[in-house]
Amino acid sequence: YQRRVHGGKPIDINPHLRIPRTFYMFSKLIVQLLQNLRVRAASKPYPLMNLVKNPVTQYLPVGCKVIGTSCKAKSVDLAEYIATEFDKDSPAVFVVGGISRGFIEPSYVTDTICFSPFPLSAATACSKICNAFEDHWLAPMPEEFVIPLPQEEVQKDAAM
Repeated sequence: YQRRVHGGKPIDINPHLRIPRTFYMFSKLIVQLLQNLRVRAASKPYPLMNLVKNPVTQYLPVGCKVIGTSCKAKSVDLAEYIATEFDKDSPAVFVVGGISRGFIEPSYVTDTICFSPFPLSAATACSKICNAFEDHWLAPMPEEFVIPLPQEEVQKDAAM
């Protein structure tokens, strides 16, 4: 579930959407979205893309921290930042720009951070954020789920 902005209008994109491979088919999809305000799947009851009414803040959880990302903001270690700023139950919203140059400055962002000295693609930035939250929320594995290795394999690995 993601939100993109087109001309100030948020677009709700369903994760089941398969983006067309050619620009021609992609442009037909976007034209259909802008004309009909939604794109439905042929065999499914739910829309794949939907134009959403402004403001975006009405769709965000109440009391959440909205963090913007930019390569020109204050530099932080993402794992430490998440550990100090977010509890396990507190909602978090990250605004990640899908642009190669510059940065976005929405009015609803409360803090802007940089977690890489290099500009990252939106996919890489989202992956790093998800991995940091996964590490933060990860509970230790119970002992009954740990499968011990046979002693021969442990000795073989130690000898190598």
